[in-house]
Amino acid sequence: MGTCGFHKWNKINAEIEIGYDLGMQFWKKGYMYEALDKILTLLRDEMSIKEINACIFVENIDSIRLIEKLNFKISGTYNEVFRIKEYLHSIYTLNIERQ
Repeated sequence: MGTCGFHKWNKINAEIEIGYDLGMQFWKKGYMYEALDKILTLLRDEMSIKEINACIFVENIDSIRLIEKLNFKISGTYNEVFRIKEYLHSIYTLNIERQ
């Protein structure tokens, strides 16, 4: 079906990056929203993460809509090299407020 999870965990600064991939036949059914919503809850409640980042290829409109629906905001850009070609990515960030 796909994968989702986190990496680049900076325990000192309580920052982490999430990533996900979903088979095309499962797109636009809400599965990834549900999975990421649970991961975000885990990161906030169990791991005390303060900042979550997601790096998304700028032409991946569906992924951008998904991450924005989860309240991430664009915070920067960078070029990623894949098979000798550069691809512009946007960095989206969600800062977790403690109450």
